[in-house]
Amino acid sequence: MNRQELTKKLTELGVSQSAYSLDGPYVEGIMLEITDNYRPGDIAYKEWRVFEHERGAPI
Repeated sequence: MNRQELTKKLTELGVSQSAYSLDGPYVEGIMLEITDNYRPGDIAYKEWRVFEHERGAPI
C-alpha cells in the first residue's frame, strides 16, 4: 500500500489526518490496524506493539 492508497483508505474510514503521520514511525501500525494482515514477528507487528505501548497499553 503506497502513501496515496493509505491516505485514501484512512479517509474512507473517517480517520482524521491529524491522527497519524505518514512520515512517522507508526505508519505500519496504522496499516496494521486497518488491514489486520500481519504475522507475529514481522516489522509491522513489532511497530504496532511499540505504538500500543506508546498509547499506554502493556507491551
